[in-house]
This record gives sequence, structure tokens and C-alpha cells, in this order.
Amino acid sequence: GWVTPAQLEDALARLYGSGHFERVTYAIVPNDTGASSDIVVDVTPRNEDAFGVGLRYDSERQAALLFSAALHDRLHYGSTAQLDVRLGEQLQFDARYVFDETPTLHAERRFRATYVRTPLRLYDGDRGVAEERLHVSGASATVGHTLSTSAAVALEAKGEYAYNTVVTAPAALAERRQAYWTLGAQLWVDSFDRTVFPTRGGSLIAQSEVADRRI
Repeated sequence: GWVTPAQLEDALARLYGSGHFERVTYAIVPNDTGASSDIVVDVTPRNEDAFGVGLRYDSERQAALLFSAALHDRLHYGSTAQLDVRLGEQLQFDARYVFDETPTLHAERRFRATYVRTPLRLYDGDRGVAEERLHVSGASATVGHTLSTSAAVALEAKGEYAYNTVVTAPAALAERRQAYWTLGAQLWVDSFDRTVFPTRGGSLIAQSEVADRRI
């Protein structure tokens, strides 16, 4: 069918704004009849994987080895799997999997799992009297759906489990365990005139959340 310049600009902007393509270009090519022309769109996928290794040092936590990796389109088209790890006295794991919206699927799914182990020291003046380790594990899942080019909704469920282990302490310092959960919903609406580099419009985000009464 026929396409107006405004429709073409909007379609290309939404295609680039999806985040799946590093470059989006088009060319107008006359067809065989010569009476009209076809629009040929050329895209370059954004699927570069990334790996990183680092070293961090501070006088309190000493040295820590840092590792990160991001894999694109490995499990599904439009997916991103990311892992961040910190090895040392303070231990940390953060794994995320995102299945973004694609041109044929107007839904987005996000999953995340985390674990943190942090040493805590108690002092009486300059003298250390106790040491414990705080362990916090968390998991969350988010499902979003695009209602139109300017509106979307999302639901999220999140849970955390925390406990401590005593390393050295007076007898009065006991181990504790606790679990928490939250449920949330979000509505996003905008009136931007463009998906990329808008010149006018606004954005509204409405969010509601219910949580464990212990929080």
C-alpha cells in the first residue's frame, strides 16, 4: 500500500526505538512497472556480546574480583542475559534475563535473581566485639504488555529472603531469618511526538504496590 512520509518516519523511529537494531536505514527503489516505488529497509542487529573482568580494592574489604557478561539473542530473539559477579569478602551475584518486545510480540518479560553476602562488624570504641555475615537472596519477575504506541502496563512480583550467620559474638547475638514479598502494577502513558529524540510531549507513570506487612 501507499505510505506517507510521516508514516514512514514513525515506523522507522519505532523500529530503532525498540533497541534491537544498531542502525536503521531505507532506500526508495523503483519497481518493475515504473509507475511507483518500493521502500527497502536495511537494519543492522544490535547483538554484540560483552565480557568484562576487573579488580577492586579498598582498605576495609580488601581485594575483590569483578566479572560481568552480557549475551544478546542467545536464548530467544530479542533476549538479553546478563551476569555480574563480585568475588571477595563481600560476595555478590546478580543474574538478569530480559525478553524484550519484538515487532511481532507486544510483550516484555524480565527475570532477576540476586545474592549478597556482606560482613558486618560491631565495635565498642576501637575494639571489635562481634562479627556476623548478612545473607540476602532475592528474585523478581516482571511481565509487561504494550497497549498501543503510547501506553503500556506491567505486573511485578518480588521476594527476598535474609538471614545472618554469627562469626564471633557474645552469646546474646543470635541468628535471625526473615522473608519478604511485594506485588506491584504499573501503567505508563506518554504523548511524545517521536519515539527517538522527541521535541514535545509528556510522560505519566502510575504505580501501585502491596507489600508484606512486616516491611
